[in-house]
Amino acid sequence: MITQTAESQSMSARIAKLERQNRVMKILATAILLVVGSVLLMGQSLTTNVLEARQFILKDAYGRTRAELKVGVFGPRFSLLDENGQTKALVALDDGKPGSGLMFFDRNLKERIVLGVDENGPRFFMNDERGQMRTVMLVDQQNAGLGFSDERGIERVGLGITSELGAAITFGDHRGQMVAGVGVFPNGPALSLKDSTGAERVIVALAQNEPGITIRDDKGKNRAALGMTGENSGLSLFDGKGMQRVLLASTPDVARLSLRDAQDHVRAALVSDRDGPGLHLYEPSLAGSIAMTISRGWPGLRLYGSDGKSLASLSLSGGAPNFVIDHANGEPRVRLSGEGLFPAIEVLDKKGQVLFSKP
Repeated sequence: MITQTAESQSMSARIAKLERQNRVMKILATAILLVVGSVLLMGQSLTTNVLEARQFILKDAYGRTRAELKVGVFGPRFSLLDENGQTKALVALDDGKPGSGLMFFDRNLKERIVLGVDENGPRFFMNDERGQMRTVMLVDQQNAGLGFSDERGIERVGLGITSELGAAITFGDHRGQMVAGVGVFPNGPALSLKDSTGAERVIVALAQNEPGITIRDDKGKNRAALGMTGENSGLSLFDGKGMQRVLLASTPDVARLSLRDAQDHVRAALVSDRDGPGLHLYEPSLAGSIAMTISRGWPGLRLYGSDGKSLASLSLSGGAPNFVIDHANGEPRVRLSGEGLFPAIEVLDKKGQVLFSKP
């Protein structure tokens, strides 16, 4: 006879129960291919006669029931039993529902393997000796996935493919919280690391062949980003509000370090270009600035107004110091020079003509 365990539920109910135990789809939003095939050929070669019955029972030499084929409450069933009369394999088809499957039982009547097909597609489940699901494979029209759970039934590893997002592998902690994932998406591959609360903290991505690393705080704010675009690369540091405060960038011609205030104004910049290095200090809202540079081997200090025009400069050129006071339009008006044996001073008009000169 078929045991109560094997007949107590429909195949659709069994598959639905196993799917409720599995939360891999919530992590991956995916499912993977299940190959399920069960072909049962039995009967006799009949020429003109038809044998009809509601139940067939096969017994061994000792009179013990070893196989049954019948139409039960939920639909047709074919069962294989051991010498103790316990069901070890069951093929079932549910009436009125798109559900069919194959189940294998251990000596304790625990379902260990379930292969089934329902309205969502094929499914494959593997359980441990306690009946706890440990492996699941699912597939539907757009998604496919494979999941592995620990002895408590908590999902730890998931592999999935979706038609929109791509392929991914995820890893969960002892609580089932996904803490790491790597995938291949339409824009390129990516690696994601999350903390124990599920907040994404580290992202390593290769988007459209441009690599990047992003580090976030526990509130999801970007705090550091390293990236490369073509021949350019940069490192950005952000404050707790997500405002960029430090930018280190490099191009083929210029390397630059910029510091910004909380209002997103550049306050300091260290630059190195083809002419030489320079340090720039800015007033809020760029109301004025100071530039200290070394151009073609000679140091200089220059003061600028809010319009970006020079107001004064101090430089060393040819071994001699020079100090220049400029007009508001940027034209020099007073020039002090230390060339030769004696210092010199010149005062110029707005046209650049010398009004006063003293060696």
